[in-house]
Amino acid sequence: MFRYEYDFGDCWDHEVTVERRGRFTTGLKVAVCVDGANACPPEDCGGTGGYQELLAALSDPHHPDHVEMTRWVGRRLDPFAFDLIEANTALQRIR
Repeated sequence: MFRYEYDFGDCWDHEVTVERRGRFTTGLKVAVCVDGANACPPEDCGGTGGYQELLAALSDPHHPDHVEMTRWVGRRLDPFAFDLIEANTALQRIR
């Protein structure tokens, strides 16, 4: 297990567990994700505090920042969504 900090300014910490190392015979180029949780927050949303504020604004149509944040995100944001296929597709694009 190791921790990975993404975006030093916003301090997103990730815990990564390596379950096994070896050679792939299936043609995969790099690591494979076997499990995960939650959606990736939008870029530059201000770290964990900013992300919580964003989620609050998006979930409350009466929130003063609801319209602005909805436009900024530009899509429906499900904070609990995780797509294993999408994660592995992104990993395979790494050079």
